[in-house]
Amino acid sequence: MKVILMNQQEFHMLDDEKLIWIYVELIIRKVRGKAPATKSQIIMQLTNGQRALFLFQVLYGHANNGIPQFFAQISYLADRLDIWSALKSGMKYFNDIEMLSLIEKMETVYAYYEVAQRREDRILLDELEKLYKERIPFTLKRIGSLIRSNPAEFTVSFDLISYEK
Repeated sequence: MKVILMNQQEFHMLDDEKLIWIYVELIIRKVRGKAPATKSQIIMQLTNGQRALFLFQVLYGHANNGIPQFFAQISYLADRLDIWSALKSGMKYFNDIEMLSLIEKMETVYAYYEVAQRREDRILLDELEKLYKERIPFTLKRIGSLIRSNPAEFTVSFDLISYEK
């Protein structure tokens, strides 16, 4: 298990993106490359906060390369689980109504995007991209603040858990 050692000052001085990564990295390492059933087992053992953080990282990790890239990356997830409900649940946990609303817009555009990629879709994707880039700093700040106020809710330990691919 990876142990994170830092003092209170270091903890509070980390930028929000780095802080979030420190708390979600172990989860990502545990699910990456695993079979869908194994991923589900791991995710179901997480607390609500850990699960919300993991789902945020799914969004953040893929959408930062652009909304079309995000849609391409999550298409495989959408076939295996209700990714949109999961992402929305995560934003509800963080009480980020603005990002929740944006995810709902993304879900609607994704439905169009899957059917046909037309010129109008490009305009919608550009609009989503702009909205995402405007909103994401606030979401990072909100999540970072929640981690700082309750780090135990987001701390993950897989010491006793062993999973196969």
